[in-house]
Amino acid sequence: MDQPRFDLVFSGRTVPGADSAQVRARLAALFKTDEASIERLFSGKRYVLKKGLDEAAARKYQAALDRAGAQCELVQRPPAMTIAPPGVTLVEVEPPATPEFDVSGFTLAEAGADVLDEYPRPAAPALDVSDISLAAPGEDLVEEEIVVAAPPVVPELSVAAIGAVLDEAGPATRSRPIPKTDHLSVAPVGVDLGDSQ
Repeated sequence: MDQPRFDLVFSGRTVPGADSAQVRARLAALFKTDEASIERLFSGKRYVLKKGLDEAAARKYQAALDRAGAQCELVQRPPAMTIAPPGVTLVEVEPPATPEFDVSGFTLAEAGADVLDEYPRPAAPALDVSDISLAAPGEDLVEEEIVVAAPPVVPELSVAAIGAVLDEAGPATRSRPIPKTDHLSVAPVGVDLGDSQ
């Protein structure tokens, strides 16, 4: 089986008590680059500094960065997937066991026999049809003719022509009774209208 592999991941955290400026300077020297290039490692994002290390090498790098003041974590990589060569059985599965049935009490029916004869068949429901008789062939089964009554005719009514005004008087000329108000008067200012006097 393959040995596990690790990534060395840094997310900008420093060792507690370490001076941030000194950590940046040490990392610049360790990676042989300037501090401006190192500055992006402190953005808070996770950066993979080394990939696919065996455990011994991963711990060695982690210790070196820890001495420089940078806290790194080791993240184990998922195992590598490989393709099996042609013809290799990947999963061996035992075939399911054949179920065993005791058929010693069964016999075969003769050829052409109705195998359902021995089973009870449901009885037909009992219906009383003594008052029902059949009509003679050709006889009309509908005894009464159904007559649909015609709508009543009203000779004094007629339909107005299209566009005709049906109410010539119109709403403006209708007279409405005007209420009489000559027996009413206005109460003086300040009078309580709810007074019973």
